[in-house]
Formats: sequence, structure tokens, C-alpha cells
Amino acid sequence: MKIAVVVPTYNEKENVTHLIGAILAQDEKIKGHSLHVVIADANSPDGTGDAVRGLQKKISSLHLVEDSRRGIGVGLLTGFDYAFNTLKVDAGVSMDADFSHNPNDIPRLVAEFDKGYHVVIGSRYMKGGSTKNWSMVRRMGSIVINQYIKLVLGMKPEDSTTDFRLYTKDVWRKLDKQSVPWERRSFLATLAILYYMLKVSPNFIEIPVAFPDRERGYSKAMLLAYAIDIFKFGLKERRGTIMTFFRFLAVGLTGVVVNLGAISFFIEVMSLNKLLSSALAAETSIFSNFILNNLYTFHGRSRERNILVKFVKYNIVALSGIFITLGVFWFFTHVVYLHYLIAQLLGIGVATPLTFLASIKWAWKKDGNLTKGGTS
Repeated sequence: MKIAVVVPTYNEKENVTHLIGAILAQDEKIKGHSLHVVIADANSPDGTGDAVRGLQKKISSLHLVEDSRRGIGVGLLTGFDYAFNTLKVDAGVSMDADFSHNPNDIPRLVAEFDKGYHVVIGSRYMKGGSTKNWSMVRRMGSIVINQYIKLVLGMKPEDSTTDFRLYTKDVWRKLDKQSVPWERRSFLATLAILYYMLKVSPNFIEIPVAFPDRERGYSKAMLLAYAIDIFKFGLKERRGTIMTFFRFLAVGLTGVVVNLGAISFFIEVMSLNKLLSSALAAETSIFSNFILNNLYTFHGRSRERNILVKFVKYNIVALSGIFITLGVFWFFTHVVYLHYLIAQLLGIGVATPLTFLASIKWAWKKDGNLTKGGTS
């Protein structure tokens, strides 16, 4: 079988010769496959393309595709299309030109392809993976972005922002290429490729890799722009979930009114203990919230037709929320000594997003999961 390593480049003359040699050195380690390198260059003014053309005179498995458009997405599109359509390879590996991805890990990606996986991801954040020489800001930013991706887009990989991956020819050809923002100057295309690809085939696995900072040359990392692009992408792709959350909040506001009215009644009129009153007030709002959520927030979402089953599930979710609210309430009334109404509002504020996640993922859960996979 034929494997191609696709490397998008722009002004990487300083790195590209050394990188090509390091990649092709893996050929003898990959039994049963022939290895090719595809450099997808964006007409680099530093002479990257000329350096590759010079090497092509001696290396028949080295290929160059050029496009005047800049951006890693364009490089991946032109490089993989050439690999799969012209070279007729069976699988392709994407990697950076700056030695952030270790060429010695390529045989490990191919080994998982040999086991039958359609997508193989080199992961920094699974057990055994790591980042080296990263600043705390960059590392925390990357972790937060990946957690946002898991939460908002529902993706299962631990590391969805790396572009050190292997794809088979079948999943690449089934990829919804019209939806991928290829020409974005940030790295958004790498996330979008994986997102849409795992919709086509959730047969993926992650392997742990070490990810150092750039060994050679100047890093083009644009973490802030990337974060903004991913935030917008998440909003676009999960419009429905976001609107559901706002409906959930609207219902929650009615519950707040009920809750605060009830706690005032229990404390001021019934002269009950504050902690007991908080629990009774929360329980009082559960029933009205369930009815409104079932008829309005999650209407038509769940195939579970037995309203009693959903009510029991929601009660378990809501009771968990009550315990969270109680904990926060106790802390702010007994440790910080805030007014009980302010403490109650803080408890509700902490419990609300957690109960929404539990509601949408369990009480009114849709059938099926977006992207299941494994780790190695």
C-alpha cells in the first residue's frame, strides 16, 4: 500500500530539506507500505518550492504542489487531493513543517491504520501525550479550546486541534469539503476536517505524542485568532443546542421566580430553618420547570414517550442541582455571611449549566453519539 505524508508550507526553506529526509527515513520502518512526501507550498517567497524541486531530481517519492493561496487549510486540501487522486495512495498523514510533529511517530500512526482504523490522531492530551517548552498561557489556552470543542461540538477525541493525523482514502473522499473553511488564515480547517470526517466515520483512535515548540524557524501560532474562529465555528454548528440552552435559561428564570418566592414564604411566613427552606424552595420549582422543559425546551428531542420516566430522570438531575445549590448556599450564608437571597442566586447560577448538560445528555438525550473512538 502507498502512504503519503502531506506537509503544508509557507516560508519553510530553513526546515523543509531536513524534514523531508527525516520523513523518508521512516520508509524502512513501515513494512508493506511505500512512503511518499507531498509538499503543498503556498508560493513561498523564501524559495521553499525551489528547494523542493532541487530535491525532486534525486528523490522520486517527493512531490510538490503549489497554490498562490495561503493558509494551512488550502495546503491540506491541495496536498491530500493530489495524494489521493493523483498518487492513488491508500492513506495520508498530515503534519507540520516545523518539527512540532516528530517524523519518528509516523510508523505508529500507520500501525493503527493497519489495524483498521480510518482516522488516527496524534494526541497531546491523552495519557502519555505531552507538550514541551510551551508557555503556561499557550498550554492552558489549548486545553480550554479542546474542552470547549468537546462540550459544544460533542467531539470525543482528547485532542481535536492537532493536525498530526492519518486519514484513509475512503473517509477523505466522503468528507463534506464544501463545509470546511479551507481559506481561513487560522488553523480552523484542521478542526473542521476532523469534525466533519468523524461524522462520516467515527472509527478513530488516538495515540500519545510529545509536541515540542518549533525546533527551527519562526512559529506562526495565532492562538487568539484560532480561539475566536473555533468559538464562532461552535456557534454555527451548534446553533440548535445554543438556542435550546437559551430556552432552558428562560424556563430557569421562571423557576427562579418560583424558587425565590417559595424561600421567602418558608422563611418569612413559616419561620422555617434557612437551609430547609432552600431545599423546599428548590423542590417547589422542579415540577413547573419539568413541565415547561418538556413542552418547550426539549420538545420533540427525546424518543422516550413515557413522561413518568422522563420526570424521574429530571428529578434525579434536579435533585443533583439542589445539592449543588445547597452547598453553594451553605458556603455563602455560613462562611461568607451573605444575605440568603444573594446566596440562593449564586447557588442557582452554579447549578444551572450543570443541570442543563445533564438534562440534554440524559433526561432528554437523543439517540446515538457523534464520535466514538478509542485510545492506544
